[in-house]
Amino acid sequence: MLFIKGTRRHLFVLGLFVTLLVLGLWALSHEKPKVGSAAEAWPPVKVDLSIQQDGNIYTAVVWVKNEGALATGVLNVRASVPKGAKYVDSWAGSGRGFNAGVFDGNDVGWVNPGVNAGGRQGPFVYIFDTSALAPNSRLSLSAWVSWAGGVPGTALSRVVTSRTPLPVEALRRGGYVILVRHTETDRSLIPAAIRPPEPQPMDLANCEMQAKLTEKGRDEARAIGAGFRTLGIPVGRVLTSGYCRTIETAQFGFGRYELSDILLHAAYQPIPGAPAVVPFTQRTEQLRQLLATAPAAGTNTVLITHGENIRPAVGFEIGTGEAAIFRPDGQGGFVLVARVLPTEWVAVVEKLAVGVGTPPAAGWKWAVAEIAAGTDDVVEGLNAHDYSWTFFTVRGSMELSTADGKRVLSSGEGVFVPARQQHAHRYLPQSRGLAFHLRAADDPPGALHRGRTLLVSDAPLGVKAGLNYTLRVREFTLSPGEQTPESLTADPNFVYVEEGTLTLRVGDSASSTEAGKVSTIPLNVRHIESNEGTTLLRFLVVDVRP
Repeated sequence: MLFIKGTRRHLFVLGLFVTLLVLGLWALSHEKPKVGSAAEAWPPVKVDLSIQQDGNIYTAVVWVKNEGALATGVLNVRASVPKGAKYVDSWAGSGRGFNAGVFDGNDVGWVNPGVNAGGRQGPFVYIFDTSALAPNSRLSLSAWVSWAGGVPGTALSRVVTSRTPLPVEALRRGGYVILVRHTETDRSLIPAAIRPPEPQPMDLANCEMQAKLTEKGRDEARAIGAGFRTLGIPVGRVLTSGYCRTIETAQFGFGRYELSDILLHAAYQPIPGAPAVVPFTQRTEQLRQLLATAPAAGTNTVLITHGENIRPAVGFEIGTGEAAIFRPDGQGGFVLVARVLPTEWVAVVEKLAVGVGTPPAAGWKWAVAEIAAGTDDVVEGLNAHDYSWTFFTVRGSMELSTADGKRVLSSGEGVFVPARQQHAHRYLPQSRGLAFHLRAADDPPGALHRGRTLLVSDAPLGVKAGLNYTLRVREFTLSPGEQTPESLTADPNFVYVEEGTLTLRVGDSASSTEAGKVSTIPLNVRHIESNEGTTLLRFLVVDVRP
């Protein structure tokens, strides 16, 4: 009995010891790791990747934020360039040439000293050209970060598409069918792998049992409609599925719609008592027939439906709010012309694009002047300059004479005059225009064609020696209350307001530029241009890009 009692006592003590040991090990294993340690759970470091597209040229910008309490070690930052795309340039920090990045044929990589607690590091910028890829290729970009101490990296990816240019002038003449997927919903924010199906049968009148547009989705729909109106694209019929999200997309975008059973969701099953619909395979064929049907003369047809309906009909997927523009071929078929994201319906027209060569060793500065004619002509006789000049007519007309003859530039037209080419120009009464150029940063600006000086850069532009650059002039038009999507720009620029007042928003700050004035868009920071006035806003963005 003594032996048994002792054994029980020893077993009790041993069990208590084991229990305490297990609890201790559990506590150690669940102790919150110190930020910056090799055992740290991901993330305290956040990776942000944003993408800009200009034709086949993409600019990707990566920022790294340390959300932890201690500084990181040395950061290794890498970002992907799509297979088959041509790497163009990369850099980091506030200027090109600093921490320029190394391209190994697949990815761009940077090495950085690290990020302080609560701090951000960047931007890490890289540019690539997708001209060699097939039109409408789907591109997937990713950026990832790791630092000393063995902490694993992570990746953040966003999908972009190589697109053909938006055929604005052709759309203004009509004759196209524009297939739109409804804009962002609460369901589209859930990863497809874990997204539950919508209940069936579906009561189309009950919006509560359906996916709903988010506030962003409503804004996207408004942006689509505003783009059509501002660009002057005529819309005839607007056909939509009977689901609440497609009806709202049509209502917020175009203010009207017609319901079409052809466009109902692929999985749609009517509730008892509701009209029956033909099988989905038959509706898919009917959708193809709609895409092949020419709209009424001088108009375009808009079809708003679901992603599940689009791929079987046209052979590819499009994102929420994205539009695919088709031209009926007159033979029972249709041809894809362009694909447009909801944020790309901004009223922007490229007015001029011309190569300006490589910058001098000192770099470039902007020199911009406004030439205004009153009741008399403004005439400048035959001369030539050491630098190239660009002339753009804002109002009225201008005559430019060269050895090739005389050319009349009406409002909204521009011309590039190469260096040392003799020319003469005359602004007709009540005309107004811009004269600007890029000149060596160590050379004074001179008389600027006797115009009123609007801008002479204080510091050299952030251009890189040895690269060939293109100068672009683009005109934006925004109706009252409209704005551009939030974006970043890495290209040195200036903005001239032709009409109205431009509001530029960067974070919580805002600045305004009135008609006849010049400003610049800050580089590599998120910004929005908006029209917060009561009249039309038109402004030019002039930039240089490699």
